[in-house]
Amino acid sequence: MLRKIKKGLFLGLVFQLIFILLLTFTFSQQTFEIEKKPIRDVWIKEFENFPLIYELQIKSKTADNYKFFSLLDVLIYPSQQYIDKSVQTINLSIYIRKDLQPGKYTYTYYIKNSKEIIEDRFSFEVVNAKDIFNFSVPERITKDERAIKLKIKNNFNLAFDSLTLKIYNNFIDSSFNISLKPFEEKEVEISIKENIEKEWSGYKDLKIEVILYGKSYVFERQIFLEEYKDIKTEEKIESMFLGKKIYIKKTNLGNNIVEVTIPIMLNSFEKIFAKGNIKASEIKKEKGYYVYVFKKDLKPNESFEVKVDINYQWLLILPIIILIIIIVLISRKEEVVIKKDVKRVKTKSGEFALRVFINVTNKTKESIKEVSLLDYLPLSLKFYEYGLTQPDKIEGNKLYWVLGEIPAGESRSINYLCYSKIKYEGRILLPKAKIKYVLRGKKYVKESNLSSIAIEKEKE
Repeated sequence: MLRKIKKGLFLGLVFQLIFILLLTFTFSQQTFEIEKKPIRDVWIKEFENFPLIYELQIKSKTADNYKFFSLLDVLIYPSQQYIDKSVQTINLSIYIRKDLQPGKYTYTYYIKNSKEIIEDRFSFEVVNAKDIFNFSVPERITKDERAIKLKIKNNFNLAFDSLTLKIYNNFIDSSFNISLKPFEEKEVEISIKENIEKEWSGYKDLKIEVILYGKSYVFERQIFLEEYKDIKTEEKIESMFLGKKIYIKKTNLGNNIVEVTIPIMLNSFEKIFAKGNIKASEIKKEKGYYVYVFKKDLKPNESFEVKVDINYQWLLILPIIILIIIIVLISRKEEVVIKKDVKRVKTKSGEFALRVFINVTNKTKESIKEVSLLDYLPLSLKFYEYGLTQPDKIEGNKLYWVLGEIPAGESRSINYLCYSKIKYEGRILLPKAKIKYVLRGKKYVKESNLSSIAIEKEKE
């Protein structure tokens, strides 16, 4: 392994000696001469597509094709150029393809034609974008201003033919192109949007974005928006039946938090019947009056409303309650009544049988419509088809009748037989019957009473 390393080092030294001999050989021919002048020798780290530029004057003794290259991490444009037997000027653009720290550097590059190679160097300085420009804005502005002055200064010996600037925050949004000569300072006017009136007072960030050759860098500045106060007050007092309404509203039209106070003065009688939408912060007595003080911290564009109703209608509560009771008592007389009864029936065969009676009475002053009746057979009893009021439908132990319309003051009666071969003893409780009906466009459901019958033990 050690032999291989030594062999590699030896070959490297040989190639370097050959390259130096070639350079020495080619320089001796002197087929062209160069003169170089820096046009742009400052490299901005954040704008890597913004090249270094050097004016290169080539005095060629013969027409030839020239190549420009470097063994370092740089890109040179043009990489080659045909030059006649004359003096020709070329602007070399050099792009650095390495992350360099701020400072001064010197790089080597080569110019080659078909007969010789010349080694040359270019020196440049690496800087950060923040050091290239100075931006200054007003320290303070008011809500009434509609533009600010933005000052821009170019700190280096660099020319910018087309520099795009975007300036923005909540109340500024501007974009434009600008050109700057080396060390030039300019002042531009930036418009302010009307929504600045909705901004709170205090320090506001302002971003200044510089765009150059597809790359951007953002500078940040601050502007202090001055405070102003403006409280709008609306007040209404409206009379109503046996009372009055007090309405006070305050709105903060300023641009900072403000404490507002709303006092409402009431006499002793008004105090008893007063009711507010919020609780007072404090209550104090002044010259025989009660002063209710309402306080609140209002943000910009926020409102504070206080409503106080003085309602003497409470004095009418007792008469109204008495009237309601009378109306209820009267209305209770007008109702639909469903009553259910049961009797035992003797049969020739000796089977146990019951007759069930259901009566529906319309005691209202209007017809009831869509009347339907539902009854339930007691357990172990079967329906016996008897009479003219046969059920419209039978489902298990459920019996349904459709009674239709029952005029005011009229009744409908249903009775049927049910029987069982089982002998009962004791008290039998029958389920409640139900009716459904429509009165004055509303649907109602009502149940009957619980009907029962006592069955005595039969003598053998």
